[in-house]
Amino acid sequence: MDLRHGGWFLNVSGVAREGSWSFPVYVGAMTAVIGLYLLGLRAAATAEGRRQLDGGSWLAGTPLAVLVLSHYGEFGPLDQPPLPGAYDLLALLALALACYAWAVRSGFRTQQLERAVPEDYAEAQEPPVRHRTGSARGR
Repeated sequence: MDLRHGGWFLNVSGVAREGSWSFPVYVGAMTAVIGLYLLGLRAAATAEGRRQLDGGSWLAGTPLAVLVLSHYGEFGPLDQPPLPGAYDLLALLALALACYAWAVRSGFRTQQLERAVPEDYAEAQEPPVRHRTGSARGR
């Protein structure tokens, strides 16, 4: 399969479209468009909006990284993929763990969370314990 012109993304025929971009150019353009859009949003946002955008930046990077892995992996369009067999799965596992760590690290307490969870959960009041009374039930 000749992929000099790319065009494999969302292409069910498996044949590269004539005159389409190569994969590195395509992914580079997609990354640039998404990055510029996010930078524009960040420039127009309030301080809280920038905090939210920064906290969710992993959501933009993860699909782009998975796209690259899928191209070079076992199920991509290449006849001889650089990540054959289980290596693409291991690379995806490493990527998933890295993105999970990135997501957890970029998280923060929101106002909604502050209202829902007491600041010091360990010192929160315990619900009252019901004691059995001397009623006739259960005798």
